[in-house]
Amino acid sequence: MHAGGDLDQVAQYIVLIIAYLTPVVWLGVKHTGIPVPQFAYGYTLQKLGEVEKKITADPKEQEVRKIFADRGRQQAEPRSPLPTSRTPKARPKSNRTWRA
Repeated sequence: MHAGGDLDQVAQYIVLIIAYLTPVVWLGVKHTGIPVPQFAYGYTLQKLGEVEKKITADPKEQEVRKIFADRGRQQAEPRSPLPTSRTPKARPKSNRTWRA
């Protein structure tokens, strides 16, 4: 009787593992064509590096980077001080006492 209970637990764990892995594998195949895309991480990073090099060498990308660098330098320049504001007149103190 005890051994049968152990086999039931093993079967339940197998069903749980399959239930959790099925959608993960299905989504991996759907989006990447690989059942476990985490194993292809290195290859993907290599491809990403190649694409970054192409983008960085593009003249339009360099133009946009220059625009943002110029904006950053303008932001870093000190601003002219704000005009001095008038200080409000001091309000007279009230003689009223508050009771709890």
